[in-house]
Amino acid sequence: CTFDRTKSIIMKGKETDSLLKHEQGHFDLGEIYTRMMRKKIKETVFKQADISKSMSMIYQLYFEMYAKEQDKYDSETNHSMDAAKQTLWNKNIRKRLEELEKFSGTIVSSKVKK
Repeated sequence: CTFDRTKSIIMKGKETDSLLKHEQGHFDLGEIYTRMMRKKIKETVFKQADISKSMSMIYQLYFEMYAKEQDKYDSETNHSMDAAKQTLWNKNIRKRLEELEKFSGTIVSSKVKK
């Protein structure tokens, strides 16, 4: 997961620590799903003939789950306005990142059979 400052905006007068932490949660959710996808790729034995199709299916699956969770995150935290829910999400996100730490690297190997 990467952050591109040129594609990010800051609304003057709206920059608060709680909003920054909320936005960090969005970024971290992206990293969680990236790690989950790496884990799936590592655990999958691909058939050489359809590796591209299989990889596309994995990507689509995890992207759809990621998008749904992003919406759920905003809904449940009311875009950071519900401090109690935001705290719960922050803890959950941190825990999941720790659980998937071994998939934080950018290189993933997998097995391919003919």
